[in-house]
Amino acid sequence: MKKITLIFGSLVVALGLITSAHAGTDMKEIATTSPEKPANWYIGVFGGASFSQDYYGASSNFPSAVANTNISNDIGGLGGLKIGYKFDSFDLGGGFAIEPAVELEGAYIDATTPSSRSQNISMTGDLNSVAFGANGLVRFKTGTPFTPYVGLGIGGQWLQLSKVNFTSTTTIVPRVDPPPVTTTSQASAGNQSDLDFTFQGIVGFDYEVAHNWAIFTEYNYLVAVAPSFTFTNVGGTGNSYTYKDDLLGQNLITAGVRYSF
Repeated sequence: MKKITLIFGSLVVALGLITSAHAGTDMKEIATTSPEKPANWYIGVFGGASFSQDYYGASSNFPSAVANTNISNDIGGLGGLKIGYKFDSFDLGGGFAIEPAVELEGAYIDATTPSSRSQNISMTGDLNSVAFGANGLVRFKTGTPFTPYVGLGIGGQWLQLSKVNFTSTTTIVPRVDPPPVTTTSQASAGNQSDLDFTFQGIVGFDYEVAHNWAIFTEYNYLVAVAPSFTFTNVGGTGNSYTYKDDLLGQNLITAGVRYSF
């Protein structure tokens, strides 16, 4: 990038000298009428954590009943990439301005663990995903290196429910003195995936640490609409089980670095 900038700068200077010699214009005048183009495109990388998932309408239709689902969570990691464009700012005076921006974003989100139970059957598994989409941002320029921003986004999310295991518990109560006898059997069900529409809210800020370089941190609330996973012939029993949510909300906290060019 430095070599390209140096070459470009040399060409501009050469063109200015030629124009000056041809027209007899003073070079100082040319310099003052050639402002530097702002760096509007940017690329960023980020990582962080996924925690405290929100499962709305979570249920499982195990053979005997349709039941609400008890959920447990593991804190997981995530990493991703974003490419964006910053539009010209709207000056508010006093050193403040509003700067709109748009960006494309993709991330891998790891290690949330849903569990479901209906009467004598329970299910556990790992829910990992790849999220992608487009965001619209409003950045609040403060006249300092510190720039807060808010945004909204829409996109999609490919979710995979893996390492799924079903546990069936049966209790037999004898008619005479011996205590009840409980037996447990387990069956693995492989992996199932689903592609769902998503929307998200974004709150963050960035801090310029050098020319064209900034660090940033964000909180994202990402919602996948109606994910559903159906497992057929579980453990060779011929039973089909379905796990689903009306909405799957994901709390994400990230930090990263951005370069503008």
